[in-house]
Amino acid sequence: LVNLNIENLDKGLNVDNEIVGTYSRATDEIAEWEERMGRAPRKSKIAGEPYNFDWSGDLKKGMFPELDDNDKISIFTSDSGSSEKIEFVRDTKILGISKDKENYVNKEIFEPEYQKRIAEKLK
Repeated sequence: LVNLNIENLDKGLNVDNEIVGTYSRATDEIAEWEERMGRAPRKSKIAGEPYNFDWSGDLKKGMFPELDDNDKISIFTSDSGSSEKIEFVRDTKILGISKDKENYVNKEIFEPEYQKRIAEKLK
């Protein structure tokens, strides 16, 4: 589930498959400066390109799924970051499974697991 979410993040897409923003020239210049200082972002930040959410890698490395009391799965990250970053993550809906991937998740991940568990219980 996390990997499916990361696929969308790599393209700058939220759970609605919308591009949530593009890099500005200022971000591009900051990334270039950081690279000269030996602290290059993991992925380039080219002005006009969609966000790839991979400066330090902490956002993606910290991602995990959680099941609530209503059997709804949500994706969270342990990367706290700045208050602006937390607000951006919440407001842009970048954590979660997009609608176009829900069928895949249900058929390829959950259904086989449920079948396996049912078969084990019936033994």
